[in-house]
Amino acid sequence: MIEAKEDNTTLNRRKLLKYLKHYGSYPEEYRTMVWRFLLKLPENRDAYETLLEKNLHPSVKDFRKKFPLKSDRVAKSMEKVLSCLAHWSPIFEELDYLPGMIFPFVKLFTNDMFSGFETVMAVLTNWCQKWWEYYPNPPIECLGVIEDLLSYHDPELLSHFAKNKITSQVYAWGIMQTLFTEITSKLDWLKTWDHFVTNPPAYMYYFITAYLLASRTSLLAVESVQDYQFFFTRVNPVSIDKIIVSAYQLHSSTPDVCSPVTFFEPFKPLMRGQYAIFNKYPEFIVNYQSKMKEKIRADEIEYLRR
Repeated sequence: MIEAKEDNTTLNRRKLLKYLKHYGSYPEEYRTMVWRFLLKLPENRDAYETLLEKNLHPSVKDFRKKFPLKSDRVAKSMEKVLSCLAHWSPIFEELDYLPGMIFPFVKLFTNDMFSGFETVMAVLTNWCQKWWEYYPNPPIECLGVIEDLLSYHDPELLSHFAKNKITSQVYAWGIMQTLFTEITSKLDWLKTWDHFVTNPPAYMYYFITAYLLASRTSLLAVESVQDYQFFFTRVNPVSIDKIIVSAYQLHSSTPDVCSPVTFFEPFKPLMRGQYAIFNKYPEFIVNYQSKMKEKIRADEIEYLRR
């Protein structure tokens, strides 16, 4: 199914997309191989080992208390990936929701955490592009893309949200922060990400819009913020298969003026040899928070020594 030659990448991506649209998902036994191919993972083994050799990042110290996992192996893998990410870029020691974001990827790549780590990096730099430019505030421009899509495809639903003071932070940012783990079953999540990694990052925003449209009857009947928050933190009775198809249809029928494709950059593989620096966030705020956390940790250690 795959012939990983650089000059045939486009052709094979097309074949994979054709396969995916026909069968709905990739075979379980080939999924990680397909993802590695589509994401063009650089296999920067030396750079990965350098991050691993650093001491476990202090921000990961209480991970097991906050996220108790049955499997010690998965817990260790989570600690390694979270620590490497925090050493790679300070923004990733600040995000309380990061463990929930990366957990399904770590679970999928438990037998190959090197590829799992690079997959997480590729997702963060592509599908999460522009997310932290206004940190600690939500990604206003990204949420604006979803509002524009709703305004074009379902102005009635958008008007209902506005009337009840339900912002895109409620109906979009929450499910984005978990990379859709809370609104999908395990199999549906894997299927969804099969389509994400096969398409440009902008496809994800059509998926979000399609999910809202598929849920419109339920959403139009809800008026309180609390009920909306409940709705977007559970698996609802909607067909992910139909939502995926709808997302492709939205892509075809959306004019350029409100198309995510014109706003988000196309997929960019990770750099080979070394991992590029990641500083697409307000450095002053993040660096200040990091220094304050370091001071608190130092004070705690000093207190315990007394």
